[in-house]
Amino acid sequence: MVILATAESDTVLAGRGGLLPPPRTGLSPWERAPVYGLTAQVARAGGPAGPQVPAGRVVLVPWSHDCGGYPVRWGATAAWLPPGATDAIVGRLRPPEHWAGGVPTIDVFRPEMVRGAGILPGLVRWKATPEELFGFRATIPTRAQLRADPWGAVAAMQAWVRAHPELTRDGSVLHDASGAMRSAAHESVRAAPSPLAGTYRVEVSRTGGPVHIIYMRTQQTPASAVIYGDSAVPFLTAAAGYQLDMYIRAHESRLPPVHPDLWARIRRRITGPRDGGDGTLHIQLPEVPRTDGTWMYSGHLSLWNVAHTLFPNDRQLQRWISEWSEAHHRNMAFADPPGEAALRPAASAEWTEILQLPGGRAVTIRAVRISGEALPSPVDQSSYADLVFAPGG
Repeated sequence: MVILATAESDTVLAGRGGLLPPPRTGLSPWERAPVYGLTAQVARAGGPAGPQVPAGRVVLVPWSHDCGGYPVRWGATAAWLPPGATDAIVGRLRPPEHWAGGVPTIDVFRPEMVRGAGILPGLVRWKATPEELFGFRATIPTRAQLRADPWGAVAAMQAWVRAHPELTRDGSVLHDASGAMRSAAHESVRAAPSPLAGTYRVEVSRTGGPVHIIYMRTQQTPASAVIYGDSAVPFLTAAAGYQLDMYIRAHESRLPPVHPDLWARIRRRITGPRDGGDGTLHIQLPEVPRTDGTWMYSGHLSLWNVAHTLFPNDRQLQRWISEWSEAHHRNMAFADPPGEAALRPAASAEWTEILQLPGGRAVTIRAVRISGEALPSPVDQSSYADLVFAPGG
């Protein structure tokens, strides 16, 4: 949710709100310390939980986050806004049983993005007024809305941005709009399994060298969208492509099973991918149909980080793959992608890629899908909205 609020000078005991486990023996004094919030006066409230917060007093509880995006205790003072500071603040309304003293209590997960916090002096150029920021942030979708209808969920926000182009120079507007659009792009490609998902037999060779046989098994759905550039992100209408994660092994029997039993999971955790590793298939969108019913895809199969374990006895192949990757990794847009996949009407899939190098050298990759077996994608694929746009409210 988003509120237009003015900070007061009082701090109150707010509690953990279910975000942190209760204090217990073994925790440091800082981890056991009580959690406080800052009181503020709300003028307006928007978002799904807006009707539950009438004009009046609220408690704003600041949180920081760890590298995984999970909330951790705020390390600075609970009086994180100076008295009288007014701004549009995004947060999540707690369930009533976690309200502080019966007052509506809101967890704020990105307090450093509030101008009045003074934590980013000189770093963010604020152009929008608090009222304009409120109008913008009231259009930001929740995680549930993004997952249900990614592009429809951001339509109102995009309309606001197009109607106020001068305000995209505001650091906060650009930051939040770009984050929401990236989340929409990610959710749009994760909405359905990739038609290229499955298990592949792959032949890798270099000019004048032997042919190596390896195997790869992809996840069912893309891991994330591919997005190029930053300035145009708030105006996205579709993802430029997606990344399909996979496991690559030198032997088919070493591929992780689609439904691993307990022993297989333990063995893989202990031994690790000694004859392979994790790879990524970068696919560009949109795909191109042919008159015979075949769909053509462009992209790149990245073997850079696994070449040394897949081809331990072919140092020259390792060097060539590394040489090509170092020359091209800065241009992730791949204006002329080196790989091409053909998805035929009978559901067969083939991948061909030639990495051209100076001096007439080349690395050739040819893959054929041998089964539709693919790995379940992780359930917890976090998005920008999970942290900033207050899931559920």
